[in-house]
Amino acid sequence: MVEASVRQLFMRLQGRRPLGFGVSGPLATHLFAPHETDRLIGTARDQGITIFDTAPSYGAGLGERRLGRAVGNDPSVFVMTKAGLTAKGCLQRVSNFSPQSIIASVEAALRRLKRDRIDLLWLHGPGRHQIDQPLKDALSGLIRAGKVAAVGIASRNQAASAMDETAPFSAIMAPVYEAASALSHFPSNVAFFGIEGFRHVPTSDGIPRNRSQLWRATRAIVRGRQLVPESISADAALDYAFVSAQCDVLVTTTTKSARIEQNREICDGVMDRLRVSETYGQGQMNAGSE
Repeated sequence: MVEASVRQLFMRLQGRRPLGFGVSGPLATHLFAPHETDRLIGTARDQGITIFDTAPSYGAGLGERRLGRAVGNDPSVFVMTKAGLTAKGCLQRVSNFSPQSIIASVEAALRRLKRDRIDLLWLHGPGRHQIDQPLKDALSGLIRAGKVAAVGIASRNQAASAMDETAPFSAIMAPVYEAASALSHFPSNVAFFGIEGFRHVPTSDGIPRNRSQLWRATRAIVRGRQLVPESISADAALDYAFVSAQCDVLVTTTTKSARIEQNREICDGVMDRLRVSETYGQGQMNAGSE
């Protein structure tokens, strides 16, 4: 079942630029007006980015509502959201992976997203003990009902070990910056969606100068992170994500239209190099077999 679902997922991703845009962070808060988020989603689409990610825990559903208003049921757009983690207040998160909660979350997400189907539903940070058979059965039921096309696990730990032959999981989402030590724990036979690829790419000198930087600085302090970590370039970050970590899709977010265009240009350059390298390698193999 896993092989078939992975194959179907890759077919739906075929031909799409391997960059996703996340309606998350400050874009899913009232720090940003709805039309500003609409503008950034529009910029992403103008740059040929058709994969979008959000979650009910982003702004207590605000991220889903904003993405739904911007793209609606457009079949050319690949929409991902999550389930299992919801927001309660500004900082508190509530985890619930019971079948009833997941089904209710999907129904609510479809209404907020204004879509008939979620292209890829992520379980949002489950522990291994939470991925039990009743949950797998509920997820399989959502797929059979046509409400969800594929299911994956968004994880920072080894919950991916639950991806066995009885599970409907076909993708993993995990941090992909160079220091992400958990990377080696994830399976290689499913689609890999990287996040936080730009964690070490500086966006400022560390002094918050606008709403976005203030939001990120506050979040870093709450999570005990450095405000200005050791930095690398955007080119190096994307090269690591696609070449070293072998991401199938890298999901990013930004509050700047120019950064979206820059990311697209760098991504295209990396993809071109990979295609040339693959063609050269195939040519060498063919020559060696003669």
